[in-house]
Amino acid sequence: MRSIAAAVLFAAFFSACGTSNGSSPDIDGGSGSSDDGVDARPEFMCWPSVDPIPRGTVELGKGGTAFSEMPEVLNLQYGFQGGFMVKVWTRMTGIDAGEAGTTVDSRNPATRVRGKFVDSDAALQLPGDCGDRGSYVANATGGYDYYNEIAVVFNTCWGNDSLVGKQLKITAELMDASGSYATDSKTITVADILDPTFQNIPTTPGCGQ
Repeated sequence: MRSIAAAVLFAAFFSACGTSNGSSPDIDGGSGSSDDGVDARPEFMCWPSVDPIPRGTVELGKGGTAFSEMPEVLNLQYGFQGGFMVKVWTRMTGIDAGEAGTTVDSRNPATRVRGKFVDSDAALQLPGDCGDRGSYVANATGGYDYYNEIAVVFNTCWGNDSLVGKQLKITAELMDASGSYATDSKTITVADILDPTFQNIPTTPGCGQ
């Protein structure tokens, strides 16, 4: 059984900042969850409290050393939170790219990526409205790529038995301080983690309920 302490630390870091005006109705924190919580990160890390204005584009791609087109299948990875994740990258146009070279800055747009099961609509993550506040870097296509790959971090209760072979809907949202907003969703099928050390982790009973 995984450490309760690890789960508490994970919850403290990824819990919600509060209700967000920019929240997407297509993504929620899961059954019985609330978006009223406490986040250890600074207030500016939370989702901008302005009304969204559809503008620009954002595209979800595969994580790695650089942005690439999202494949149909993504392998699980084992994360710092003591559970599973998949890694993605975001590419955008028409939205403020932020302060070049910064990884956490209030002048950067908010980038939020969340996931859920296609068949059950259950959320993969703990509830939360906060996104990341890294900058975007100009690319060769005339747009901008996020400065690094993004880990879609799952709740630690999910095991291989509930994930492998399942279809997940991954949704990215991007909003700058002016309210410019774009979103993109991709459906992927989960393949098992390549490291055999983490190939037989069971799902905790009641996970996702």
